[in-house]
Amino acid sequence: MDFKEFNRLYRKDTISFLIALNLYLGYGSTVLRAGSREDLSGAAALEISSLFAEEKRDHIIETARKLAEMEPNDLIPYISQCGIRAGASSSDEPGVCPVCGGRIRYDHQGSSEWNFILTWQCLDCQATGEENHHLVFDAHYNLHEKNGDPIPRRYQK
Repeated sequence: MDFKEFNRLYRKDTISFLIALNLYLGYGSTVLRAGSREDLSGAAALEISSLFAEEKRDHIIETARKLAEMEPNDLIPYISQCGIRAGASSSDEPGVCPVCGGRIRYDHQGSSEWNFILTWQCLDCQATGEENHHLVFDAHYNLHEKNGDPIPRRYQK
């Protein structure tokens, strides 16, 4: 499977793709390659039968089998290029493209009372998007008395 097909499968139905990837990682490529469709369907049914109709389950199994045909040295970069991340955290990082992990260039800044929004374009994959930053209170500064005299910070309450 080339990256174009891999990416299409991932983008078309992300949830099913991730379940298929999990099946691949759980059963391994040998089992997925050698197992009959019926055996795999039965094994997968134990894990996902209550969640999906039979047609969707068959699609997930077929995707898992396609993944099993790939070499790990090809699979791992494809996973990275699609932006699939391991671990529990799905938080975005400022300045990093959420699509490919590349560097982004900021084009425009907008703001409201409590946040500012930066539009961007990825320098690697050319994806575009907006990055949102929420403002939080930090401290008062540059304080002056009524007559304009500065108030040293150490006298603040």
